[in-house]
Amino acid sequence: MFFDGDLKELGNSAFAGKTQLKNITFPKTLSTLGSNVFEGCTSLSTLDFTHTLITALPSEAFKGCTNLTDLKIPNNIVSLGDGFLSGTNITRFTIPSGVNSLTKQTFLGSNISEISVNNLNQTYDSRNECNAVIHSKSDTLMLGFSGSTVPATVTRIGQEAFSETNIQQVDLQNVQKVEDKAFLNCTQLSTVTAETTTDFGN
Repeated sequence: MFFDGDLKELGNSAFAGKTQLKNITFPKTLSTLGSNVFEGCTSLSTLDFTHTLITALPSEAFKGCTNLTDLKIPNNIVSLGDGFLSGTNITRFTIPSGVNSLTKQTFLGSNISEISVNNLNQTYDSRNECNAVIHSKSDTLMLGFSGSTVPATVTRIGQEAFSETNIQQVDLQNVQKVEDKAFLNCTQLSTVTAETTTDFGN
């Protein structure tokens, strides 16, 4: 599918359920995506927004796009909606430089196993190739995944940071505080190494 003219917006659920949709070429004028815009487009494998003006990937934008493995986005993305990759087959993602707000819900239902942060991001980082998202100013690990490690410079594990992951062991070497539900439902977690002074939440 090819768009021409001055298309600026694709509304909520614009292409939801279009299971035969395989290819889309977006115009440079596109600046807004609605929530659930491509939900259930099971034939899509690649989407390229790099030449558009979009600044946000809304909630559940690609939910259930089971064949989607490659998502190219522009550097000016500043917002990632809850569950925007839910049910896709994307396993790697780099947090863009402009994103300054993330929650555990951001990657809800996704298959992400490898995460990194653009080096120009002033809010978050993934120092020491830790495969996690860290709030830079507070040295708090906000989002962890099954293969994450906790760098020595991290002093806090955020609320629900590792919840629902398959992490098996974790070294909290210099962590002073573990917030509530940080390891909620981590059923495969068997080994935790921590200092005696570490404060564990609920």
